[in-house]
Amino acid sequence: MFHYFPSFFFKFTPLHFSCALFDDTDGLIRSIISKAGGDTSTIERALKRQMLKLPSQDPAPMDIGLGSAAYKVLQEAQSHMKKQKVY
Repeated sequence: MFHYFPSFFFKFTPLHFSCALFDDTDGLIRSIISKAGGDTSTIERALKRQMLKLPSQDPAPMDIGLGSAAYKVLQEAQSHMKKQKVY
């Protein structure tokens, strides 16, 4: 189960998920994009530019929660995972 945190917490967003997927240089997301004819470097740069626009704090906050959009992404992923589960 995932927990949504109120607005006074730092919010983890779908953009954070995307950047984390791109941090794995041999990962699945890069392979999928490359096989589809996409330029992973261009996409990664665009994601990183968007990350720079998000509020930041140094040092990092002690409490980090899911923003509503990130919460929804995880809920949808869980739903798809349950539908694809093979018994």
